[in-house]
Amino acid sequence: MIRLVFLDIDGVLNSRKLILKLGKQSTLDITDPDAVARLNRITDATRAMIVVSSTWRIPTLISGNIQPLRDQLAGHGIKAPILGVTPDSSGTRGSQIQQWLDIHIRDHVGSFIILDDDSDMDHLTPRLVKTTFEDGLLDSHVEQAIALLMGDQT
Repeated sequence: MIRLVFLDIDGVLNSRKLILKLGKQSTLDITDPDAVARLNRITDATRAMIVVSSTWRIPTLISGNIQPLRDQLAGHGIKAPILGVTPDSSGTRGSQIQQWLDIHIRDHVGSFIILDDDSDMDHLTPRLVKTTFEDGLLDSHVEQAIALLMGDQT
């Protein structure tokens, strides 16, 4: 059984504080090395793989080629394998994640979490580790994420 992290990036691996600190106008291609290290702690401790649910997945959906996204995230220091991306269907982020689970390896998923700063997860809300756009992924989120993933309750 595998473990999965459904990963949003803006508001998880970057934040308003980082944008202001860097003097940037947007989060485009920006990640916080501390947040990436926290994500790596989660995936190292649980051996989880990543499915990208962030808008950063859109070029992959358009091109049908996930390798550039894998390379981009590896370039930011993400160590876990990038298994795929959620579909760009209408509906909530939660419904897109559910659709991915239904289409792919649902029977082989031991546990999963959703790292996101939004709350539109519908019935998947108990699997949400909610960050904020202000701060991104924090140490307290790491502990919660590992506990949920190791609980093996989907």
